Amino acid sequence: MRLLLITAVLLVPVINAAEKVTWDVLIFTQQWPITSCISHMEHDPGASCNLFPNMTSWTVHGIWPTTLGTIGPKFFKKIMAFYKKEIIAIEPYLIKYWGNIYAEDSRTSLWKHEWLKHGTCAAQLPQLNTQKKYFEKGLEWVVRYDILAVLTKSNIMPSDLETHSVKNIFQAVKDAFGVDPAIDCIYDKSNHIVGVFVS
Repeated sequence: MRLLLITAVLLVPVINAAEKVTWDVLIFTQQWPITSCISHMEHDPGASCNLFPNMTSWTVHGIWPTTLGTIGPKFFKKIMAFYKKEIIAIEPYLIKYWGNIYAEDSRTSLWKHEWLKHGTCAAQLPQLNTQKKYFEKGLEWVVRYDILAVLTKSNIMPSDLETHSVKNIFQAVKDAFGVDPAIDCIYDKSNHIVGVFVS
């Protein structure tokens, strides 16, 4: 099934502006798993995906601390390691809402990558200073910022036959979350739009 949407990104203000951080906003990213899989397999024809039956909505890709006008920071605290035992209690929820769909990678590889690259920077905030807090925040936000509900309310649903205008996607996200998203289109090899990137 060719799906229109791949990723939605929301800028979330820093949880407590009084905290001393070296970045400006948290970017919360979500993906539509099936389209992410299509894109992944087009970039690597030998790849395959794990599309778990309980993945019935958009899933978290990450929470990215960002300095406006730049990419990053990344890998902030190199002394912070990833320990699966710290998130074992929430693993069933992570599989459903923040699962790694790339079959060639381990189940924990996305979580490890996101923690080391972005979570270690987000840890400047006391509210996100442990793996458990970081991943729980993503689980909280994927429910709060329910992209599937927002787009469904605007009759924007994945389809093999129907496409949706960027303008309508923009307006649906703006109306729901009060942000002006930036949208980039993603094309497949035959130059058909298969996804958008909303930020």
